[in-house]
Amino acid sequence: MSTRNQPAHKEYVQDLCRSRETCQSSFRESVDHGLSLYTRSKNRPGNGRRQSTVCEEHEEEWDEILNNVNGAVDIMAFQDGQVDYHELYDYLVINKKLADKYNMKCWTNIESFDRDMPIRFLPIKWEKLLLKLDAARRAGMENAITFEFSHFMSPNSAYLQAGHLYERYCEHFIL
Repeated sequence: MSTRNQPAHKEYVQDLCRSRETCQSSFRESVDHGLSLYTRSKNRPGNGRRQSTVCEEHEEEWDEILNNVNGAVDIMAFQDGQVDYHELYDYLVINKKLADKYNMKCWTNIESFDRDMPIRFLPIKWEKLLLKLDAARRAGMENAITFEFSHFMSPNSAYLQAGHLYERYCEHFIL
């Protein structure tokens, strides 16, 4: 399930999860025991830019949501793109803590594109990808997946940078 920046994602999930039995049944049928999540962010006053999700608020909201789906989800993998780099490790630690609390496996879902671009997204720089992977390793993530491999990391992508990113990844991890 992805909560794709819906303005009322918490309310949406809460409505879905009014009854634990209904929620568990729905999740078992629709997500086959996996949960990939995209967190919402807040707007910064005055400049209209997005602000990272506050870690404490993230923990409170998702603790409640995961409690409602307890037993219906085996793996969760939050996308990391709405979190500033300086908050990433703390964010991943919270995700791991919540996953452990609800007996779920916790993966990281790394966005392999760069949100720092003013016009359109481009493949992420190798150093940023490595930083994200290292934060995930230190936080105890059990596995890593990437959002949008085909466009931003595949050697077959229209972006030349994607092929280079893939090559650097393979060289680094000796694949």
